[in-house]
Amino acid sequence: MSSPGPARAAAAGKRPRPRITMDDIRPHLTPWNIFMGVLMLAIVVSGAILFMALVGMVKFESSDTKDAWIEVNSQILNAIFTFTAIVSQPERLWLAYCTLRYWRAARAAGLPGAAAAAAAAAAAASHSSAGDADAADGGEGAGAGAEAGGGGSAAAAAAASLWAGRIQRKLAAIRLPGLAPAHDARSSLGSTLADPPADAEAAAAAAAGLPVDPPAAHTPREGGRPTGASVESIDASHSGPPASDTAGSASGLVAHPPPRATPLWKWLAILALLNGQCVFQYPITFAMWAWAADHTHRPPWIVGVFLPLSFLSGAAGGIWPLLLARPLSK
Repeated sequence: MSSPGPARAAAAGKRPRPRITMDDIRPHLTPWNIFMGVLMLAIVVSGAILFMALVGMVKFESSDTKDAWIEVNSQILNAIFTFTAIVSQPERLWLAYCTLRYWRAARAAGLPGAAAAAAAAAAAASHSSAGDADAADGGEGAGAGAEAGGGGSAAAAAAASLWAGRIQRKLAAIRLPGLAPAHDARSSLGSTLADPPADAEAAAAAAAGLPVDPPAAHTPREGGRPTGASVESIDASHSGPPASDTAGSASGLVAHPPPRATPLWKWLAILALLNGQCVFQYPITFAMWAWAADHTHRPPWIVGVFLPLSFLSGAAGGIWPLLLARPLSK
């Protein structure tokens, strides 16, 4: 029998593309997503009409008619952008508050640093088990161990990890220094990029003098997260070395290196850009609405200055986290 040609062999080796079904789309068809889709459609239509009117692609009967079309579509775009700024601003201000709390806790814990990061992981692991009724005695032991070995810095490191985790829940690409696996949103995916072996965390807790809890079984999570069986199947091919091989030396605590931490200055720059997008929109809103009845006397410099600033801030603040997330997805 003749062997198959190279083209047929290459085609046979290709993985079939996953088919998108309604079961995959239905969770995303929420009222908010549908509403935002309608707003995006309005932006595209009004923006296209505005562009064609400005460059002369559409002929009007008179200049007054052209100015009316330009003004109406400009007001539509301004209303949409103002709405998105007002809706987004509270969350971005809350992120600024979380960043302030993280900075205060990280400064008290001496972050960033390898020793402080290990203390954060151990303190966060013990803190998460202290609330269970079955681990009451272990929580008392953790408090005694923390007092004996610098409980203030361990508590500050755990607080820094907690606030860093809250920031990461909003922007998954932002992983500030000191984020422990207990607060790492990416670790729940069972990926070796963000989920160090359980024995490494236990060894770190033992080295810090804190009680070690048995590993908790994975439970199904909402939002399409993997269940316990799927997580175990994912982790099976990436399991770390046995605890007996890693407990002896500090260099063998983490078999798979955690993802690179996001420097605080980068996150502060992204946060400033995201808030700047909203702040720069408000002068445009004032100018568009204050001179809505007589747009011919509207100062053109307000829109000319703040519109590019708002657009560039939003584009930079949205693209930068995507670039930071690229190393995590490789």
